[in-house]
Amino acid sequence: MKISSFESIFQSAKSTFTRFPLQVLAVVLAMVACFFTIHLDHQPASTDQYLKLALVCNIAFVALLAADLYAEANDWKNLKQWALRMLVVVFCGVLYFSLSPLLKGTDWFRIGFFIIAFHLSVSYSAFLHHGTLNGFWEFNKILLLRVLTAGFYAAVLFAGLSIALVAVDQLFNVKIDSNVYLDMLTLIGIGFTTFFFMAGVPADFKALNAAAPVYPKGLKVFTQYVLIPLMAVYLGILLVYEITIIASWELPNGNVSMLILSYAVVGLLAVLLIYPIKENAENRWFGKFSKLIFIMMIPLLVLLVLAIWARIRNYGITEPRYILIVLAIWLAIVTVYFLVSAKQNIRVIPISLSIIAVLATFGPQSASSVSRYSQLLRFNLFYAAKDDKEMLEKRHIIHYLVNYHGISSLQRFAQVDLSAIEKSLYRKSASSESRYAMEAKLVDTAYQIFKVDNPLLERSAKHSFLAFGTDKKLPLSVKGFDYLIPINDTQLIELEVNGEQVSISQQQKGKVVIAIGQQAPLTMDISGIVKQTDEAYQQGKLKVKPGKEYYLVPENSMRNSLDTDQYILELMLTDLFFNNSAKRKDDYSYRGYLLIKIK
Repeated sequence: MKISSFESIFQSAKSTFTRFPLQVLAVVLAMVACFFTIHLDHQPASTDQYLKLALVCNIAFVALLAADLYAEANDWKNLKQWALRMLVVVFCGVLYFSLSPLLKGTDWFRIGFFIIAFHLSVSYSAFLHHGTLNGFWEFNKILLLRVLTAGFYAAVLFAGLSIALVAVDQLFNVKIDSNVYLDMLTLIGIGFTTFFFMAGVPADFKALNAAAPVYPKGLKVFTQYVLIPLMAVYLGILLVYEITIIASWELPNGNVSMLILSYAVVGLLAVLLIYPIKENAENRWFGKFSKLIFIMMIPLLVLLVLAIWARIRNYGITEPRYILIVLAIWLAIVTVYFLVSAKQNIRVIPISLSIIAVLATFGPQSASSVSRYSQLLRFNLFYAAKDDKEMLEKRHIIHYLVNYHGISSLQRFAQVDLSAIEKSLYRKSASSESRYAMEAKLVDTAYQIFKVDNPLLERSAKHSFLAFGTDKKLPLSVKGFDYLIPINDTQLIELEVNGEQVSISQQQKGKVVIAIGQQAPLTMDISGIVKQTDEAYQQGKLKVKPGKEYYLVPENSMRNSLDTDQYILELMLTDLFFNNSAKRKDDYSYRGYLLIKIK
């Protein structure tokens, strides 16, 4: 039996790889990108590139899967199917090289829209021209159960192996690197789950269309006793809230939109799940209930539109608000369709939503174009801002436009070449700084060009904690010392130096206690560093690091030395954080290094 089982697994894997060869390649490439992200800590910009590659591989996987399902359902010949596959590959290649989320945050939204669109296309691509609604429902039921099963198996497998590794670590004193767990998560979460899912994708579409759907009893119980009560709770809260705002005659809180969308998601999921049985004699109330879902959607849509308008009229359109707008429009269309149409084709739900997701990616109607246009209009209004309130709005608009659309989006308001500045900063910083540091530099540059005060000083004053850092850049010079040990105020550090056990801790506030071997513990006081830094801040002697949210402190004022018979110790703080309150000057934390020289 064991040989037969292994043969069965081998044949299933072979069949899957033969049926979906490019999908397998996309999964492997995504895992490689994740492995590089985990292990190669070279350049911060590379991390974003690997993440982008993994996400584009996700798009390629679902797009290729949808293409293959369409080709199989329509009995395409091998050559024609490969031509369609190549179109998808070329599209994903163009997508990877044309998007630059490192410079424009709006490109992350584009990637997200494509992921949603192609995931939805998998559900209906085999049933566009052929097939019944019952076949469509049965196909997606199989995919849903396969996804849930794969997720459950993966969770159990990862948890079990993690426990085994922890046991080896604890029992045999074998140090397991934390990256091993991330590698295992990548292999199981991306590799195992995807291959397991692909092995269960139905291939006989004619059988699915001909047979009556097999409705699991557990699905009915889940819908009847979980989804419907949950939806009733959402609906009750929203209706009471709607009555309240009508009585007080005020616009709704923008946060109510999330609860309305939650009701819509749960309601549409219930409609899809009960579709095959709603016409059965014993389940006729399901059909009436599905109608009621859309009837109750009407007042909620009015509430959603008002909530969206309350945000847009004050702050304009951004990508998240654009998503709310198009979802409101889509829900209105779907609601009208299911209330008016006698046929009630459930394929309308994924097809229409995927079309909207694609339309949101590029073009004048896209999320990026509409949001940029809206915020540029607002920037034009606040361009000559003088009072504090208007200047604050101007700063917010600049911060958004630079982070999401690049500093070049403000070109028509500037006399200098912003694209050249953007490219120059990218060339200088991409190899050594993270995306967030680059964004901060670009925002700071835009503040200077448009004569807007940097809000970091004002923000730091409002924060409960102040941040300070040395003005010396990495790499640090350790010339003349034998060991460098990272330290902080929360972690007990124990290690071996020159054959002696070393313990570094903070047993009393401001006192770093260092125990080396059998010698009496040594104490290094950092309270003087804190006091000196605080005085320099209060006297206005410290400047804000450009593009950062911390104050620069001279590197030599963040050091403390101690000379003993056997060792020279130097404590060097790189970061210092303390409470921005006159009452709590002892509430601070720090990071830094301990340098040790053996005499």
